[in-house]
Amino acid sequence: MIKNGLIIYNDNFKDHEVFKYHVEWFKSEANKIGINLISKSNTEVLFTISNSFETNLFINNKPDFVIFFDKDIRLAQSFENLGVRLFNSSKAIEICDDKTLTHIMLAKNKIRTPKTIISPKSFTKFSESNLGFLKNVIDTLSLPMIVKEGFGSFGEQVYLIEKESELIDKTIELSERPLLFQEYIKESYGKDLRIYIVGGEFIGAVIRENKNDFRANSPNGCTMISYIPTNEEIDVAKKATLAVGLDFSGVDILFSKDGPLVCEVNSNPHVRNFYKTTNINVVEKVFHYIDKEIYKNYSP
Repeated sequence: MIKNGLIIYNDNFKDHEVFKYHVEWFKSEANKIGINLISKSNTEVLFTISNSFETNLFINNKPDFVIFFDKDIRLAQSFENLGVRLFNSSKAIEICDDKTLTHIMLAKNKIRTPKTIISPKSFTKFSESNLGFLKNVIDTLSLPMIVKEGFGSFGEQVYLIEKESELIDKTIELSERPLLFQEYIKESYGKDLRIYIVGGEFIGAVIRENKNDFRANSPNGCTMISYIPTNEEIDVAKKATLAVGLDFSGVDILFSKDGPLVCEVNSNPHVRNFYKTTNINVVEKVFHYIDKEIYKNYSP
């Protein structure tokens, strides 16, 4: 059987070392189990929409599946409208890309998170005259608190707010964007737990810790250590992955005095540093899962 797949990445990152590394890693692991994986940037795939979907990419046959290593939701939906199976799906990526949607879906499925309030939508910048709702935010969450932009990566759009004046200024600054206010979990300052799930199964976990920042994300200078999570932590990660509809995920969990709290669910988690820390090959696990899902012939 000829096995053909496609991996899509964003053209903005085609020369980014980390993204190039991951794309080549995916191609290498696919090749090991007989899958020819072609890589394309999102600018190389154009769909024409009239009474149907057509694309410049498929000359003869559609790929058997697509690894969608991007957040170009409309492109992902276009592939799905042609009947192509995506890992992960456009809906799941959309939910995870927008942290406000992530928390709505987690709450719907009764998965514990830090207490969160989503900011009202504004089409223009807020002024102090229409920020009365912040009193309720402070009364509910207290200070300090966390403010997050709905869209962001690597912790760059996450802010620790300690004063009411800072909260007012940051809300005005970001008011035209999806925004959420979140309870500050002091037990998890500069530290979180990343758990990888593939096909509903636990793959591995690390603790990420940053002694110089309240954010544990690795681009901010964190260290990783291999970690054996509790059954409760694994269960929370599995449920969060299922709730947002992901085939594979990296679930970020905060440590709290009341137990594990889901902070974020990542649809395109980077795994190089995890592999260096644990020697667990998540990409290999992803392709074993894809082989089973698409070709039904993998036996662990």
